[in-house]
Amino acid sequence: MKKKFKQLNLFLASHIKNAVFVLFLILAGYCFYLWYTYVYNFQWSAEKKAVYISANSNEVTIDVKKFNAVIGEKRMRENEYQKELGNVADIFRLK
Repeated sequence: MKKKFKQLNLFLASHIKNAVFVLFLILAGYCFYLWYTYVYNFQWSAEKKAVYISANSNEVTIDVKKFNAVIGEKRMRENEYQKELGNVADIFRLK
């Protein structure tokens, strides 16, 4: 019994690089298959396309009153910015 385990251990130790390489090739092939399937070979039925388009075609609704209020506030700020400051006290008293 020990002899068989020893032989199995020696076989695995001597062929581990080959086994890892084969496992890598199988995994790379599977990843390539998934990539090809999802990127280049996708297929949606006409119904599924219609459902997707209807679900993602949300129209934008604008509240005109709020929009006009924001525009008015913007114009007020522009007017405020255009005003002259007049006499501003020198807070640092450099003169």
